[in-house]
Amino acid sequence: MTKCSVLTNYNIPTPQQFLELMQEFCDRTGTNPSKLGRDMFNDPSFMMHIKRGREPGITRARKALEYIRKYSKPAPVEKKGVSPHDIFE
Repeated sequence: MTKCSVLTNYNIPTPQQFLELMQEFCDRTGTNPSKLGRDMFNDPSFMMHIKRGREPGITRARKALEYIRKYSKPAPVEKKGVSPHDIFE
């Protein structure tokens, strides 16, 4: 898959939306942010770096979005904001 096809297959969230998605996933699933980073990238500091303003590259963002989509369960009450399912539609 080329970079162009990655960009056309996904709506890329802004850095703030990406952070919100990651935080909402942790809140909804009860996952510790360090565990999430370790499970996705073997990097327990991933979320800390994102919170401090680091922007993930396209590959890491895509993998993170795929991970949370795979392990997300629909929230019982609809929330405002971006859901992982919005990114892939």
